Amino acid sequence: MRLHIPASLALCLAILLPEIGFAQEAADPQIDAADLTPEALKTAYAEKQWARAAGIAAKLLESEPENVDYLAIEGISYAQQEQNERAEQVFLKIQQLRPDDPQNQGNLCYAQNQLGRKDAADVCQKAAKLNPDKASINFIAGQALENAKRLDEAKELYEVALKLEPDNIRTLTTLTNVCYMQKNYRQMADYTEDAIKHGVEVPILYLNLTSALNFLGEYEKTIEWADKGIEKYKDPGLKLAKGEALYRLNRIDEASKMLHEASNEIQEGSVMWPRMTYYLARVMLLEPCKEGAEGTCVTDDDACCVKAQKAAAMLEAAGKRKSMLNDNSLDVFLGLAYMMSGDLEKAEAILSKATHGDMNQDNASALAALAVTLYQFSDTKDKAAALQYYRQALDASPDFSDPEKIQKTRQWPKKAVDILGQIKAEAEKPAKSKSGCGCEITSTPNGSPAPMAGLLGILGMLGLMFGWRRRRG
Repeated sequence: MRLHIPASLALCLAILLPEIGFAQEAADPQIDAADLTPEALKTAYAEKQWARAAGIAAKLLESEPENVDYLAIEGISYAQQEQNERAEQVFLKIQQLRPDDPQNQGNLCYAQNQLGRKDAADVCQKAAKLNPDKASINFIAGQALENAKRLDEAKELYEVALKLEPDNIRTLTTLTNVCYMQKNYRQMADYTEDAIKHGVEVPILYLNLTSALNFLGEYEKTIEWADKGIEKYKDPGLKLAKGEALYRLNRIDEASKMLHEASNEIQEGSVMWPRMTYYLARVMLLEPCKEGAEGTCVTDDDACCVKAQKAAAMLEAAGKRKSMLNDNSLDVFLGLAYMMSGDLEKAEAILSKATHGDMNQDNASALAALAVTLYQFSDTKDKAAALQYYRQALDASPDFSDPEKIQKTRQWPKKAVDILGQIKAEAEKPAKSKSGCGCEITSTPNGSPAPMAGLLGILGMLGLMFGWRRRRG
């Protein structure tokens, strides 16, 4: 007697494979001859006795090798036991018998994605086209495409899956993670905010929403949503998000309090730890501190140089997991921290490495910070180079002409801003003219001829390119 199980029943479990926990059983259980019946197979399958179901199906297939119902149960049973290579072989055989079977294509997609097969993305993309109304298959296909670095296509399939199951947290968080990787923070925020407003309530949605809003610069809104989440879940990640927003709004005392609270609750191994350490260090660089005499360092905990040393150590630690920050300013603040601690050599080395040829705002910060550091050296040539780097920073980002604005918009430490103001004043001194032999020779404020100043800037950039470092006496 042949077992006739409708394809919709025999293969429906494959659609749910990701949601079902795997049962570990003996790979090849003993099957009595009396149990080699379609009814026994149906019972084992219904009761999720995966090893037994696979064994019965394999025996029945010996007499009916092309029975798709038996093959489907065998393949699904292997997949449920994480025997994905065996499952893949079964699903490939079904594919030969039924090339465009929607559910088998979904099964094959699942197995090949689990195995990391090179062709999994294309197989899964076909599965999604054959199953436009199956959320789980579209989700798995999205995973395969994401693994293949085809993020735009993956995002489209996650969106299909989410439309089919709007309350599916896994799909929602995976989709917003792709938005994060693509730096599409607007969509990341919109998806999560919409879900919360429609009653989907879990802490990770508040975390994703506040993270996206911070990246968008919507800091007041970040604080509003963080407060709602903290009230419900007391999550330290939301305290971190709120602390970052307060910092960006220059509410430093409040930011310091919130970030210190978060630091007491976030474990060092946590994915949030690097970002928490990073922003806590930046806050420390803005907090009031005690200045020592020129060339000395007060040893009190609230001394500027001591705080800067602690901040530098924290930034170094956060930098070891730099990919978790999604922020290009770490090296700039690390260089400024070392400059404030009095370690000018280390500050110069870090900031020199941070500068590059692209004239954009990130590079402008590194150039300006390098100018501030060089200006601290007593050498006349260093101050001349500082002026050149400052001018290059201005070319890349004109806002460096306003030190007070830099303190508010980029949260630079007061000492660095004060030095920047000194450089600005030096750069704005009128050029001196000297007459001689019927002609005029114009010089820059530091006394070097203007052509030589341009040459100095070129040499300085060449020095950075080749890792040239001066020896200081």
